Amino acid sequence: MTVVWGVVVLGEGSLRAELAFLISRAALLAISSLLAAAVIGPVASWTLYQRRHANTEKDAGR
Repeated sequence: MTVVWGVVVLGEGSLRAELAFLISRAALLAISSLLAAAVIGPVASWTLYQRRHANTEKDAGR
């Protein structure tokens, strides 16, 4: 999970850095929150799914 989060956050940061050179500041500020939600939201959902799935397998093994 840590590797996935690291890659995603690094990718988001790289994308933001590229966008800072390609689009205006106003446009970057406008899409910044949307970009964060589009990137972090699915990874957070995946993390919750993985944790629930791991807990279910752990409980089944008892």
